Amino acid sequence: MNNKTILNLRTVTDDVQRGYKFEQIVRELLPWDIKPPVSMMGDSEQLDSIFVWKNQAFVVESKAKKKKITTGSHDWEDFELKIRRRNHTATGLFCSLFPINKNVYNRANELVKEGFLVIVLEGEFWDDLAQSNLSITDVLDYMNLYGRVDFLAVPPKLSNIERWRYDKDGIAKKLSDICLKYSSIMLNRHKSLNHDEIYIKREIERQIDSYIKDIKPSTLTKTKEAPNQICLLRDFSGSGKTTTSIQMTLMHDTYVGVGMTANEQSIDQQCKRFFESLGNDYGIGELRTINKPIIYVIDSLDEASGLAGKYEEVKSIINYIQTLNKKATELGLIIYPVLFIFTIREDYWRDWESIFEGRKKNVICKRISLFNREEFTLALKKYQKSYNYLINNILSNESVEVLSRPINLLIFSETNQYTGEISVDEIWDCSVVGNFFKRKLEKIYSRNIPGSRAEVFLNLLSEMAYSIIKSNLPVIEESEIRRIIETRYNAYSPFCEEIMTVFLSEHIIIRDNENTRGFRFRHSRFLDFLMAYYCLLSVSRTNDIDSLSQLVELIFDSKFVLMFNIHDDMLYICKQKFKKLLPQLDEYYSTNAHFMSRKISRLRAELANNQKIKDGDIALIYKSVSRRNPELIVEAFFVIASKPCMQSDSDVINTFCYAFKSGYNIPEQYKMIQKLTAFGLLCSEKVLGCILQSNYPRNWETYLGGILSNRDRDYSDFIDLWNQVDGNEVLLQTIKKAETEDWSHVKKLLGIIMSGEQYVLGDI
Repeated sequence: MNNKTILNLRTVTDDVQRGYKFEQIVRELLPWDIKPPVSMMGDSEQLDSIFVWKNQAFVVESKAKKKKITTGSHDWEDFELKIRRRNHTATGLFCSLFPINKNVYNRANELVKEGFLVIVLEGEFWDDLAQSNLSITDVLDYMNLYGRVDFLAVPPKLSNIERWRYDKDGIAKKLSDICLKYSSIMLNRHKSLNHDEIYIKREIERQIDSYIKDIKPSTLTKTKEAPNQICLLRDFSGSGKTTTSIQMTLMHDTYVGVGMTANEQSIDQQCKRFFESLGNDYGIGELRTINKPIIYVIDSLDEASGLAGKYEEVKSIINYIQTLNKKATELGLIIYPVLFIFTIREDYWRDWESIFEGRKKNVICKRISLFNREEFTLALKKYQKSYNYLINNILSNESVEVLSRPINLLIFSETNQYTGEISVDEIWDCSVVGNFFKRKLEKIYSRNIPGSRAEVFLNLLSEMAYSIIKSNLPVIEESEIRRIIETRYNAYSPFCEEIMTVFLSEHIIIRDNENTRGFRFRHSRFLDFLMAYYCLLSVSRTNDIDSLSQLVELIFDSKFVLMFNIHDDMLYICKQKFKKLLPQLDEYYSTNAHFMSRKISRLRAELANNQKIKDGDIALIYKSVSRRNPELIVEAFFVIASKPCMQSDSDVINTFCYAFKSGYNIPEQYKMIQKLTAFGLLCSEKVLGCILQSNYPRNWETYLGGILSNRDRDYSDFIDLWNQVDGNEVLLQTIKKAETEDWSHVKKLLGIIMSGEQYVLGDI
């Protein structure tokens, strides 16, 4: 079907047949997103065609009458009524094979000024379209932008649209080239060669797409409320934030994407130079022409934490938004069409929270830690195809959960590249990285380096990881690698160049694109594992478990590794290689208040995100609880008492008693009682014993309110228990000791329970 087909209809003499064929051909020419245009018959109206294009609904009226249509004819009046009925929710497209009366143009323009987007295509338009290189899609694209902005219902000469269309392509190419130039460091550093093969669109991007629609130039000419121009993507390490950032940087279909890593030099000055390079007025005219916003990604704020001047640079970028907005306002937009997306590992969010506090922003928090089932199924297919392996057995639920973490699936695929069909047994987080190094080091061992041993290379890599963590810089200089080899592994000094080449060829390290004499580990997850190995190696050499303390502090201060990942890796490596150290390791960490306090806080965050807690973590908490550290035990209780942990009633009650009696963080005590209420554990002698020792009315009110909250409960269990411990006397003495407090509510609640009265929530 081409544009000239319509012209042949003018020779059809049968009016009905001509009209029917015109409707059909128009439907064939029109674009659509999901389904092709279709006709529809309603209870009170007939629609010649309806379709959705670029998420916008179109209602089409097609007329092939030779007699000129006027504003008073039912043909136009019916169409206008259909558009008004839809109350600005649909675009009207009025198509006439023959010329129409000019007063229809005026009426259509008035509708546009009232906010109803209407497009009229008639008469000579079809002749011009047949002679041009345009499609009807180009015309609709133009009218969708300028029809709204300039209140046009009838297209201008198609030569104007043709110039705009090709100018639009040129502008898009120009902006794309600028974006790639300013994104080069991030893309060179992080984009894998098979990114396009393994990438899948995730739910998180659909959320970002909704933000993008609100910030398109055409939207910013008509909306009254300014959308947010800042988006924070916060999640844990290995969730795929950088992969998502790369994809947004590469995408130029619905927006103009540009990206940089936060630890690049002078990112605020780079940002300003980028917007200045877009054209006059920061490229606002160009962006309006192509009707696309800019998505500006600043990836991995966590890697810039602590670097000199970085907080000021990020503040400068945020403040620069106001400069852009001021110019946009002068040119008829409510704000500049840009969305800044900052990504950060959740563990380092506190370092940056103050900068974004009080600012309008979209926050996407802990939403992409794992592929969902649908995403994982597609991702596994893509990864298997790209890395040339095939799992020939059904994965267990546990294995699926492990591989649903994007970094795990990537490392697992790199480990099994070119292995063909494989059978996969149970796998877990640490084994994914452990198997990677096991296989890679076996390959390195086979290289022609005299006296080479896999163990020596693993030791060397762990020394390199320690050097990076100690320097708090993500890059290790070639000279530093040589120093480590010459100092610690002198026998390999003549082969420094060969060793670095092997590490590169096996994709363990990569060259830094900014510092040609520097290297990076390919994944930050490698740093976690190798640092865990270094810690155990250090303890093994000194035979002193307390030597871990200095390393733990170093790791907590680092911006590149996570102590919790390292702890898990240490347990795994211990079981594989340092079995004698395992009891000491458990004892050390359970008694390390700094580690346990942060570990428990992280577990609470994971529970809030519906993540499963490992059995080993629960066991570690119990060991810590047995130490009765008051600063830890309250937080530990909320982990033990969470339903996903599925701990026994006796363990929950015992942990409650330890925490409650510690007297630490008194305001939290009533919240602990609320937890027990959810478990139905209030009628326990131990629990009541704790309450009887409390001098705070709120604890009593929460406890008694919990007893009453279950209206179907037989209160006899509580009353029997209360009488056994002589509760009335204890309460009387407690009130005397804390007579300044208001105990009236407590007395009323107790009276209702003891009398068996009907309790209605809110009566007291």
